[in-house]
Amino acid sequence: MNNSWSIMENISTAFVALWSGKMRSLLTILGIVIGIAAMTAVTSLLQGFNSKVNSTFEEMGTSTIYISNSAGPSMAGGAGRSRNTRPDMEISYIAVLLDVEGVSGAVPLSTTMGSVKTLDGVELSAKLQGTTFNWPDVSGRTLSSGRFFTEFESLSRKSVCVLGVTVSDRMFPESDPLGSEIQVGGRNLTVAGVLDEAGELMGQDQDNVILIPATIFNRWGNLEEHMMLMVTVDDPATMDQTMIRIQNCMRQLRGLSIDEDDNFEMMTADNLKEGFSTVSTWLFIGLLGLSSISLFVGSVGIANIMLVSVAQRTGEIGLRQALGATRKKILGQFLTESIILSLTGGVLGIICGAGLAQLMASLTGLSAGLSIAGILAGVLVSTLAGTLAGLYPAARAAKMQPVVALSHSI
Repeated sequence: MNNSWSIMENISTAFVALWSGKMRSLLTILGIVIGIAAMTAVTSLLQGFNSKVNSTFEEMGTSTIYISNSAGPSMAGGAGRSRNTRPDMEISYIAVLLDVEGVSGAVPLSTTMGSVKTLDGVELSAKLQGTTFNWPDVSGRTLSSGRFFTEFESLSRKSVCVLGVTVSDRMFPESDPLGSEIQVGGRNLTVAGVLDEAGELMGQDQDNVILIPATIFNRWGNLEEHMMLMVTVDDPATMDQTMIRIQNCMRQLRGLSIDEDDNFEMMTADNLKEGFSTVSTWLFIGLLGLSSISLFVGSVGIANIMLVSVAQRTGEIGLRQALGATRKKILGQFLTESIILSLTGGVLGIICGAGLAQLMASLTGLSAGLSIAGILAGVLVSTLAGTLAGLYPAARAAKMQPVVALSHSI
């Protein structure tokens, strides 16, 4: 009971002392506020972003393998190339891969950018992707309206297409796109269907896309030059074994000897997730390091102001000692003031950081998730900073000789 009363007395005394110099206290905790706010905002945004990206990777499917001639093209369907010295993928690989044990489906996916417009003059830039009729089965994507192009339409080189939601909404905001015609590079395409919304992946809008039969892709670009392969396996549990068989098959198709390295890349959604997780972790560590600088500055400020406070209240310390206050109580009083000062900065920092994260999320379209763990981390860090910053000033106050301290009040 006495210990509880002593703690409450220390807290009460600390608040009175800090309130008497509230402007000084506010300026002192500014570094803590900025540091905790930065840490909270970064944690919230990264948590929200990680959740969104992981969700998108999961939608890509756990049974799909992406094969490319380099790591340059994004598995999301980017058109870039980082190693153009490697041989292109070939459309003939599809039939061979379908015979590999454990493979249930395989399709090509070629990507280029194109200028698209309606007959009414609405124009935009979108990804043009060439594939085969069974792409929905391999990708797992579904349609919100209409249908995908058929095998007959693909083989007979029909000028038909399927739109992503972004293209559909921007080009036909108030009308049904099904059966309408669009122009891509001056060539007309008839809209057969509209895909369900896929969202973003690594900052790329997966819905700003137009899918066409691979057999007509050469009208806009070289099919194999921009091509990657999507392969699905029968059982995700045997993914590793099937990937080895696919790798061996690809090495044979590309004429590689036993001592030559692969001149192709194989990726799965899990690989991409792991890679992103590593990048995200290092980014978090880097940003956390930057925010810790502000926390350090704030801690130094608290230590400095507590030393000033000890010097100004030397007489008060001597009087308390004369009335029976022990060194432990003097230490506890000033340490409590330091912790409360830092903790107040931490709470304000959490509030400011959460608000900043929500503001940035609304401006960038990202999601921000503030967890209980993030709040507790902010409280813990600010408490630790206050404890460390107040140790020396509190110890200095506790070690004062009563007679010397009382002489300052005379």
